[in-house]
Parts: sequence; C-alpha cells; structure tokens
Amino acid sequence: MGRTSKLRFAPHFILGALLIAAGVLVLLDNLELVYLGSIWELWRYWPLLLILLGVGKFWEATSMKERRDGFWLIAIGVWLLVSFLEVFGLGFGETWPLLLIAAGISSVWQALSPEPRHLKPQGE
Repeated sequence: MGRTSKLRFAPHFILGALLIAAGVLVLLDNLELVYLGSIWELWRYWPLLLILLGVGKFWEATSMKERRDGFWLIAIGVWLLVSFLEVFGLGFGETWPLLLIAAGISSVWQALSPEPRHLKPQGE
C-alpha cells in the first residue's frame, strides 16, 4: 500500500504517445479540421523513430537477445529510411536485400555469442 509509482519514459511509452499524436493529427486532417500541408513531407522521416528506439534498446541492453532486438530496430529503420528517401536513387525494390544481409549478420552474431549456462535439473 505504500508503493510509490513512477512514470517511466520507456521507449514503449514514447512510441505510444507519438502514435497517438500522429493518429489524432491525421484524423483531424481527414476531417478537415486542421491542415497538415507540408507536414506530410516530414512523414518520410518516421523511420528515424525506429532507429532511435533501436539505439536506445541496444545501448541499455542487458542481454545479447536485447542487443539483437535493438540491432533489428536499427536495421529496419535504416532500410525504411533509405527506401523512403530513395538515397542514391534506391527504393524498396532495390534495397530489400539489405534485410537479407541484416538477417545474416543477426544469425552469425547469435552463433558466435556465448550460450547462457543453464542449471541442470536435479536428479540427473
């Protein structure tokens, strides 16, 4: 009963708040209550949120699995950003092999990571 609750600004909270705000803005624009106009140009940069969340997860990881999860958020964010912005003229059709490369890196990383030692069950 004497527990103190703290509001933690975890990545999930920030992402959720941003999604709510984006949804409200798009709804208001669709209802023609506000005009977003050139703000839609900024929408192409939304993968930066994935990259930032991935960097945060990677940085604060306490296990290799959490680090790989952060790596995946970064990799998917970079892929989407490159594809949306058409960096070097590359779109989705040309950049999807980057996901295969990321999957390969993740697989090799997992294979080279030390396995956690599990306690043997008693009775063996």
